[in-house]
Amino acid sequence: MKTIELSAKNCKLEISSVEGNQEGLAIVKGKVSEADIVNDNGFLIELAEWQDMLSNPVNKETLEKGKMGGCVGHDARPINNDDIRFGIISHRIKNLWMEDKDVICEAVVCDTESGRNLLGWLKGGGFMQASTRLSVDETKLPDGVRGLVGANSEILTIDFVIDPAISSTFITLASKESEEIEKIIEVEESKISETTLKTVLSSNEVNIQLAICREQLEHERKINSILKGENK
Repeated sequence: MKTIELSAKNCKLEISSVEGNQEGLAIVKGKVSEADIVNDNGFLIELAEWQDMLSNPVNKETLEKGKMGGCVGHDARPINNDDIRFGIISHRIKNLWMEDKDVICEAVVCDTESGRNLLGWLKGGGFMQASTRLSVDETKLPDGVRGLVGANSEILTIDFVIDPAISSTFITLASKESEEIEKIIEVEESKISETTLKTVLSSNEVNIQLAICREQLEHERKINSILKGENK
């Protein structure tokens, strides 16, 4: 097996959570590779080959057990213990999947020196791209293109880089922090209606709150009706 480097085309990573969440410093997501194209390293991975790699039990187990750590920068070797010991690991690949011919990645930014530096760069509006470490057997295709041999290729990790082999792959890791919208709920004809409820809630939370208020109103109407002897 030979370890190779791949760079993705038209990658885009986005911060979708913020510091303080239980999964590291942030979650990043984006396109990290593409099937059926020849990259600037002269390497081609067909769609069926990407699908085989993503469904490979070894690669799936590596993901599920949290062993697919990545770095800022790219080396043609597997991740090792020193990468963790010395804080070189910046992120952990959480999930990989296909959308049409695009390989999509979701990763957790780790609370390591490298991870903090990565997040600082992204929050400062920095651009990042992706590059894939694979352990594969190579073959020569027509026109000098490099390809895969067999279905046992191993995805070592996805790294984040600013100097990929494809110059057009610069990407922005844009903040997608959850936006909370202020909603005003006015409930009348009950003790609840005496106070205008003003709170910052998401649309789902608003619907839940309105449902609770309606139930409370209906309950109070029934109680008042019974007390007034109007319930028949």
